[in-house]
Amino acid sequence: MRIQVRTAVGALAVAIWLVASACKYDPKLGEGELRCSAAGECPRGYTCGAGFCYSKGGGNSAGASAYIGNWQFGSTASVTTTCSDGSNSTNSLADPNNQTPMKIKSGPTGGADLDSFWLCDLYLNVDTTGAHLASAAGDCTATFPSTGTQLGNSYWTVDTFDVLTSDGKNATHHATYMREDDYLTGDVVTCNQTVQAPLTKN
Repeated sequence: MRIQVRTAVGALAVAIWLVASACKYDPKLGEGELRCSAAGECPRGYTCGAGFCYSKGGGNSAGASAYIGNWQFGSTASVTTTCSDGSNSTNSLADPNNQTPMKIKSGPTGGADLDSFWLCDLYLNVDTTGAHLASAAGDCTATFPSTGTQLGNSYWTVDTFDVLTSDGKNATHHATYMREDDYLTGDVVTCNQTVQAPLTKN
């Protein structure tokens, strides 16, 4: 009887171990896909860089000169928009037939490290975690023709704008915007936009 009890207990222990092993949580995260916590923390094995999580050693920024050039948006580049009128959408930024590259050049003498342009003209400073928004260099406004649309003007305010490259050839880009749409009817709709994009230098 004792042998049977011990065998049963052993089998139960093995079964519990197998279930626990099968339920192990071990997510495989891509570089820069997960946003850091408010305290700048990431899952074990990852570090926070430019506001997003990278495998240790994967978020080290190159120098400012590596950012200079024209950057094309990758196939998974997208913008997610959520608006005050209840509308929301996620759209691709990777249309090869209608795409404006992100253009980055040296910043003004005595000023920011870099001057970038895509949608808005922005100054960026570079540190070990990437290139980050220093200040807006100009207005960020689009005017739409009234034919066929009631939208008059859209205004963008840039909240965050980060680019990270470690090799000067491939990069990740994350940005958040507040957009205001002013309609000819007098209605105003505000939207929050988030851009996430892999970049490749032309």
